[in-house]
Amino acid sequence: MKSSESSDKIKKDDTSILVSIIVPTYKRGNAYLKRCIISLLNQTHKNIEIIIIDDNALNDEHSKKTVSIINELKDKGNIIYIKTEKNLRAALSRNLGIFAAKGDYITFLDDDDVYLPKKISIQLDYMQKEKLDMSFTDIGLYNEKDKLVDYRKHDYVKSKKNEDLIKLHVMHNLTGTPTYMFKAKSLKQIGGFDNFLLSEEYYLMEKAISSGLKIGYLPGSYVKAYRHNEGGESFSNRKITGEKELYKVKKSYFNLLNNSEKRYTRCRYFSVLAVSYYRRKNYFMFLSYSALALLGSPITLIKEILKYKRNISRL
Repeated sequence: MKSSESSDKIKKDDTSILVSIIVPTYKRGNAYLKRCIISLLNQTHKNIEIIIIDDNALNDEHSKKTVSIINELKDKGNIIYIKTEKNLRAALSRNLGIFAAKGDYITFLDDDDVYLPKKISIQLDYMQKEKLDMSFTDIGLYNEKDKLVDYRKHDYVKSKKNEDLIKLHVMHNLTGTPTYMFKAKSLKQIGGFDNFLLSEEYYLMEKAISSGLKIGYLPGSYVKAYRHNEGGESFSNRKITGEKELYKVKKSYFNLLNNSEKRYTRCRYFSVLAVSYYRRKNYFMFLSYSALALLGSPITLIKEILKYKRNISRL
């Protein structure tokens, strides 16, 4: 028994495992990016490389500020700077980091978000114990005042079988990107991200599942993701177009779902569009899609609202 406990402890505390954290940055050469990098430098698992992908225009003010922040922090840890030749956007920027990474494991962080100090050590320990190719966690969403405004919990995941995970992914979205940790070899084998303008993390998870990777869900949130008042993709027409394209992909899996699961998926789709139109102050379309969600599955809509309130109140 003692030798087994000793073996587990060695595995858990193994500092020889290098973890690569990929951070694409665009127009964030400011306090957000600095906060992001500092959260990585403060990880309890110290054997990391932080790969910053500068996707700004060459020598513009944002790129110069990015370089300035890295120069300020480079002596505090292993920070690698890569400048793109042209604007690649999130998916291809991350791929640039993936194939430059030297780590045994790879994780991701957006340039305005932060990792909690034990994020890497806890998830890495879970990955090793379960012998996984990939894992994901819950995620907390915060406003600019650092107040929790949403919590995405995947407690409906009861099975690690890929045939069950693909159904859950279609229904719920097993995302987002900062919660993912991959075994580097496995991620590179499936080719990293595909070049989608939006929902690239959805398509990556879909590919990971369909490729047969061994995937696990670790309950709890170890990331703070921020929503900002200035808008962004969530407020754009591209968000609506992307959601409609994504729904077409999801419908190709409807043969795996029963009637109740199909109604649930449609309801969530209509609800997402309703919120997107509300953010754009298009109240007519907001009401239209809200009505479709309510008519399609009133029980689902009510349950989702109650679940959201329950998740927030518990934290």
